Amino acid sequence: MKFLIFTLLWVGILFEITNADSNIRSKYCISLRPKRIFVDKEPAKNNSPKLHPQRKSPHKDSPNDVTWVVIDSMQNTYGTSNTNINPLVYDVASNTLAFIHRGALSYSSSSGSMWYNYSFDNSQTWSRVPVALNFNTSQLGRYPSSTIVNPQKTSNPYSTTFLYSYPELDPVNFGYLGFGSDSLAAGNPFTTIWMDHNFGSETFMWASDNEEQSAYFLVRHPGFDSTWLTFWRTTDRGDSWVEKNNWYNWAELFSWRGQCVQDTLYVESVVIDSVIADHITFRINKSFNNGENWLGWETIDWKTIPLLSHYDNFGTLDGTIAHDFIVDGNGMEHFFFSLIDTNATSGGFDIVEMYRTSDGWNARVIAPRTFSFHPGIGSLSQMDNELHATISEDKTTIALTWIDAPTEGETQGDIFVCGKNINSNWGTIRNITQTSGWFGREMSTHLAPRMKNAMNDSVTIFLTKTESLDSTIVDDSLNETQPCAIWCAKATFSISPRVGIEENGKHFAKSFSLFQNYPNPFNPKTSILFSLLTANNVSLIVYDIYGREIAVLMKEKKDADEYSIEWNAENFPSGLYFYRLTILNQSVTKKMVLIK
Repeated sequence: MKFLIFTLLWVGILFEITNADSNIRSKYCISLRPKRIFVDKEPAKNNSPKLHPQRKSPHKDSPNDVTWVVIDSMQNTYGTSNTNINPLVYDVASNTLAFIHRGALSYSSSSGSMWYNYSFDNSQTWSRVPVALNFNTSQLGRYPSSTIVNPQKTSNPYSTTFLYSYPELDPVNFGYLGFGSDSLAAGNPFTTIWMDHNFGSETFMWASDNEEQSAYFLVRHPGFDSTWLTFWRTTDRGDSWVEKNNWYNWAELFSWRGQCVQDTLYVESVVIDSVIADHITFRINKSFNNGENWLGWETIDWKTIPLLSHYDNFGTLDGTIAHDFIVDGNGMEHFFFSLIDTNATSGGFDIVEMYRTSDGWNARVIAPRTFSFHPGIGSLSQMDNELHATISEDKTTIALTWIDAPTEGETQGDIFVCGKNINSNWGTIRNITQTSGWFGREMSTHLAPRMKNAMNDSVTIFLTKTESLDSTIVDDSLNETQPCAIWCAKATFSISPRVGIEENGKHFAKSFSLFQNYPNPFNPKTSILFSLLTANNVSLIVYDIYGREIAVLMKEKKDADEYSIEWNAENFPSGLYFYRLTILNQSVTKKMVLIK
């Protein structure tokens, strides 16, 4: 009897409840453990050394790189190479960084063991917990996510809780699910393996924004159907988890995110809609009572926004949908993603922002993308441009990171950053790595989803990447199966709105943008859209095929904003026309076709 009681207390009780009258199954996991005790002092020191000194750059001959610090090692680069996970977390109140990852055989019995490291000094030094998170379970974990629960916003990191979730092999294919918690830095984890044989290959986790002890994660549930998305919740810092919802009202599911702003819980998904079947769209669902009830899915179609209507579809160089989603302090949602326009005259490949306003939805083009960039390394190409977003603690400032080649024609990527206040235009695009020539490449990056509040128009972000652990191996000889290091950098940069035309690394940022008219072809009216990043004198003129000026649509000073100008060609014959936007000594010309 004593043995039975001990087993129940330390292993936990798992049971499943199936509702025979519904297509949605509800599963419950109750994990029993001793009462969690928090202390106001540092726990006993583990025997994990400070792992590696900081280095200016893992690459050779890259003097302009930011300073990187090694967090730990992994057996290969696959451990964090997934754009739908969030292994890096930063808790602003306690100034704590944590990173979850798979182990290396130099300190672990299996490459599927789960470990996390933590830093209390802004990534100058890192320590590894003394035991694997899944040391007492099967060690077949993959692609982990994490968060820190700190409901009282305490500055004491030892009063916070580290939560995590990850897919587990079954033992050959994806199917099982692992999740658990550890009082931060304690090395006393409690992990449950949910052996449902049905779950997908990635989870996304986040914590409550108010004083509740809640956290959540999302995971695909292909056991029902490949389009099912499952929502899990804990209300007691991870001591017990409940599978609350299964959603499946779309034709195809690509990726997902979650956010929390005060008492509102947000879940978003990137899907092919059963009604809008010719291009990818977004869905949003909201709950005002911690996930007990939901409003229902809202469809957001980016093609209905005039500024984006000329694009064909989501843009990707390796088939992966890289995107991110945040909600600002006003409760307005922001989506970040790439779009591609294959039209020969207006073609482009751009990173864009789509955001909610009091009047509906609007959009901005943030940065161009190159077509020559090769994502990943070797056979590992499943993150596209690795686009990530973060928001400040007061939710008034946004920053983005992504990878791209510095110029068209190059294939190796650098890390670019950009930021803004939610009420301003985007700041200067900066290449923060500037790795050297064909030998430098960045990959498997992740960005902490939270940052400190902006100070003097500057923000500080924390980001990670993977690189070779063996500094004797030259970059062009690397492959994705070699042991690697996880590196972290602290980057500070200005978010002041862009002014004029300037070089940023090798990227070229314009002070204005001119977009393809819509509709095109048209009869007899069309709208021409352009945006200004600073106030300037603007000239917008229409020309015929002989270069004759036939209509002056604008010739005046305009403030920094986005504008839509209608041209009525009722008195002009069918044919090809040109419209030119001129600001200072810079001009852009595009074609449009009138068909009557």
